[in-house]
Amino acid sequence: MRPSRLAENVTKAAYKIIETKKATYYGIGLSLVRIVKAIFGGENSILTVSAMLRGEYGVSEVFAGVPCILGRDGIQEILALNLEPKEEKQFQNSCALLDSVWHDSFYADQAKS
Repeated sequence: MRPSRLAENVTKAAYKIIETKKATYYGIGLSLVRIVKAIFGGENSILTVSAMLRGEYGVSEVFAGVPCILGRDGIQEILALNLEPKEEKQFQNSCALLDSVWHDSFYADQAKS
């Protein structure tokens, strides 16, 4: 599947779930069950979870959803995908946005205290 087609499918997935089930929380619940099963079962399964990046994909100190090996001790390894330069730049831009939103929220909360 072409990366652009994959991105389009992912973007539309939530709308398809809402259309058929009228909610997305079932998917969230099932995902959590799967993650817990992988950890408590020591499965060493490959799942996409939010992980702190430390140089992977040219990004550091940001949590982002990436493929990881999950086992009894949580994330065992972050798996690096072979991204095209354009895809890697898009991923880096997304991470920069996540980092900006987090910092804006964190420091806004700090200023209120």
